[in-house]
Amino acid sequence: MKKYVSFGLWGLLGAYAVSNKLHMPPDPALYPERANYLSACVSELLGDYSFPLLLLALALAFFFAYSEEVSHSREKTPPGHIVLACVFSLILVMGESLEETSDLRCIFGSAANFGKAVLIFAGFFLLLLRLLQMLFFLIERGRARQGGEKNGLTGEPGNSASCGGSSRSARFWSAHVFGKSFGLLWLIYGPVLLLAYPGNLCWDIWGQMNMILGDAPLTTHHPLLHTLLAGGLTKLGGTVLGSYEIGLFLYMLVQDLLFTAALASTVAVLAGYAFPGAGSKAKPAVVAGTLPAWTLTALQALYMFTPVYSNMASTAIKDIPFVSCFIFYMVLLTLLWERGMCSSYGNPASGEDPKPAKKVPLTSSGKPHHWNMSLRMLLVCFVLAQMGVILMRNNGKPLLVLSLVLMTLQVLLQGRKKRKSQRSSSKKGAGFGQMRRLLLTISLPSLVAILLGSAASSTLAGALHAEENNTAEVLSLPVQQTARYLQLYQDELTPAERAGIEGMWGDVAEMAASYDPKIADPVKALYVRDASGADVAAYLKVWAGCFFKHPGVYFDAFFVHVYGWFDPGVSNSIRYETEDLPIAQSGLFHGASRLLIFIYRMLGRFTPLAIWENVGLYTWGLLLLTYEMLRRRKTTGFQVESASPLDDASSGEAASSLNAAPVLWPLYVTLLICMASPVFFGHPRYAFPIMFTLPYLILWFESSLRRSGPQTPAA
Repeated sequence: MKKYVSFGLWGLLGAYAVSNKLHMPPDPALYPERANYLSACVSELLGDYSFPLLLLALALAFFFAYSEEVSHSREKTPPGHIVLACVFSLILVMGESLEETSDLRCIFGSAANFGKAVLIFAGFFLLLLRLLQMLFFLIERGRARQGGEKNGLTGEPGNSASCGGSSRSARFWSAHVFGKSFGLLWLIYGPVLLLAYPGNLCWDIWGQMNMILGDAPLTTHHPLLHTLLAGGLTKLGGTVLGSYEIGLFLYMLVQDLLFTAALASTVAVLAGYAFPGAGSKAKPAVVAGTLPAWTLTALQALYMFTPVYSNMASTAIKDIPFVSCFIFYMVLLTLLWERGMCSSYGNPASGEDPKPAKKVPLTSSGKPHHWNMSLRMLLVCFVLAQMGVILMRNNGKPLLVLSLVLMTLQVLLQGRKKRKSQRSSSKKGAGFGQMRRLLLTISLPSLVAILLGSAASSTLAGALHAEENNTAEVLSLPVQQTARYLQLYQDELTPAERAGIEGMWGDVAEMAASYDPKIADPVKALYVRDASGADVAAYLKVWAGCFFKHPGVYFDAFFVHVYGWFDPGVSNSIRYETEDLPIAQSGLFHGASRLLIFIYRMLGRFTPLAIWENVGLYTWGLLLLTYEMLRRRKTTGFQVESASPLDDASSGEAASSLNAAPVLWPLYVTLLICMASPVFFGHPRYAFPIMFTLPYLILWFESSLRRSGPQTPAA
């Protein structure tokens, strides 16, 4: 009986959390009588009770009871599940307050508000904890079913991972995958681009075109290579073909070809794990793989039908060439990660002799991945992809540099820890071999790419005499904190503090009036162009000093500036809608662009496809993937007999490798860049590297996990 009462209370708390919203705290000045004020506080705390809430509470109570019966969740709750549920619940509660008032008054403004926030947090926590338990339970059950079924093509014994789809689906993805994926994407992207002819524009791209057309000075505010590409093709169309629209359309074709090829490459690489050896010579002889065919279909459908992909494919914007290079970078990083972790080929379970690792790693069956590229070619492509990342966006260089440092440090620390645990074995210092391979296949080529990309960028800027970008571009978050501080405590500034701020930003009153909680551009526009290095140092000193006077203001400015990157409840704009630009955006026929906007809005409102555009969902997915990688760190890897010098071969246990978690560092660095960016503002383009690569990384990790054999989560 006690257990069922608990389920009922949990269901009520979950329904309360889902149904109630945080509001501004009641203002005592509006309630002359104390009793009325207390009544308003109680009403705010209890929220609105209705029959739909009762039905939801009853449904959630049944869900809690059923899920515990199925997964025995009460007996098995890893600490990591609890931490994730706490983090996700806190994000949702804080997000409600920040959306409502741009600060945390809805939580800490009154005792009633705080009590309500605690109840909502508790309800979300219980619900999310149980959902996490069910999620991982279903994942484990799916992995446990991967043996004993027959292959969908050959009828031979295989695993369910290789034959998860129908025979028709398996045959479709077993050969010529890149071309098929590429062609299917163009079936959607091509018509959308034609409807949007010559292409949808954002304000940034028009500023870049003006630089090439001579209407604005050439600067490094935008990546010069992309400015030359987009503006140059547009100008070519205007001067040679007599139409800037045709020139812009030529650029859009180049952008879309690059973007489509990047997306198709992810499907092609994953198909090599689902159907090892497919497409090698004659008809594909499909053997047991490590991914179901339906996962490839699902990934392809995500690329084709989620509005953000076709929308951005038809939009002229620097972020698409950049993210295309980033996708290639992540695909090659995962392939090279496997190459650095495996010193030999062959499947120990099948009794095959190991073979030298001259190509990309084998799958679990001992068959070569059908991207049968030489290591030299992989490294060349890896360097070129990183150079593209650097040249196509100004934040590409810091992204790669910080990612390289973090990945290298983690590999070195893991190797050091492993060697310490093996000092008593006969193979002392054996870990150096694998670390050396990883460093040579990833760190050294990355360093070469960074140097070459930086040199190319500097050379291009010097040859074109482009003006250097100003310091304000990297100070979005500090300037937002300062502007919010000035709105509240401008009268407390000392003469020295006022001078320190005005030396870089001009009049403090104007700076305070320009503050917008969700976008830093209005304040950054006040930047004094001739500010010296001493002026910047003086401002940063004032910025740091003001924090200790009123830290709460800085925290509020920080949270409201970044919460959109974490909260799945924050909706994004479907499409850039710029008007009154010299280049006509009328579309293929009159009203075509309006029709596209209508379609995207309807898809976002009446279908679940819009959720795949919310950055917070991908941030949660990144945290979940990291958690799963860390849970499996003791058992994941690409297990090949004597493949890893970090393992003690004398122990007689199956070899395992370094975990794959370091490959996620570029995504976490991207998240940091998002937090430091000037705007969320409903357009999540800064997060495209996370959004457009996370589905591939999830499937790649699942494949690597299944290649490692039966798994037991680390405690």
